[in-house]
Amino acid sequence: MSLQSRLDSLITAIGADIKERVTLSSAQIITGAKQFPPNTLLMRNAAGTITAEPYSDINAPDSLERTILATAPATPVTGESVEWTVDGKTLDMKAPDGTVTRIGPSAGGGGTGTKVSALPIGTTLAGTEQIPIVQGGVSKSITVADIRRFIPVEYLLFHAGVTGTYTLTPLTAATTEPSNAPMARILADLSAATQMRLIIGQRVNGAGATSCQARLQYATNGATQTTWTDAQNTGTGIDVITGIANTVKTSGWVDLIAGAKIDTNYMRLVFVTVGTLTTAPTVSWAAVSFR
Repeated sequence: MSLQSRLDSLITAIGADIKERVTLSSAQIITGAKQFPPNTLLMRNAAGTITAEPYSDINAPDSLERTILATAPATPVTGESVEWTVDGKTLDMKAPDGTVTRIGPSAGGGGTGTKVSALPIGTTLAGTEQIPIVQGGVSKSITVADIRRFIPVEYLLFHAGVTGTYTLTPLTAATTEPSNAPMARILADLSAATQMRLIIGQRVNGAGATSCQARLQYATNGATQTTWTDAQNTGTGIDVITGIANTVKTSGWVDLIAGAKIDTNYMRLVFVTVGTLTTAPTVSWAAVSFR
């Protein structure tokens, strides 16, 4: 659509506020009977005052952008993040080079306009804020959190081979990391994750202790990896004393604690024993999933 056609459409939409287009060398208040050459836009505001505004770019390229103002602001419209409502009183047109041309009764200033939105560029949206979309003519929405949702990923913590197993030692109360550390450690980006699921392939169940669990821990001092705490809620590990042997066991999906939701997360598998084991549990492999 040409710019001329766009202007004609605007004139039709604005209605009675625009009387006719003619040309003047400068804007002036119209009084009495006057003759006007082409290329001037006459506009009448709500108070009935009619003004004539010169507009030399009637045949300008279609790439001109239109910004509609309720009333002319005191300063030119700048920035792509500002929008304004239409009420047929003032029209601003901005060329590709950023030049703003104002046509209307309040050219040059007066009023602040009615803003539809003025969101500063670069403002980060919160996770629960709704983003509107239209699908098949139906208005819908999606949250920022949904868009940023963490894609499920799984890490293999260790594997003892086709016939191999890891046998827990010592049998006394302790928090034990499988030998040959860091064989059961990983580095993961969990900044967008919310849950974890620990999984093990258990060969032999333990016996004798009050409890014994496989858990996932993370290093609270980062790359130094000397201070560790549970990544999941305490007590939500995998019981390696009860249950069926020679099966896959899982903790189920559990929430990560806040401190574990970081982008540089050093993690390890451990066994937490309370009491003394008489039979050591054995494990063939271990993995962890995040979402």
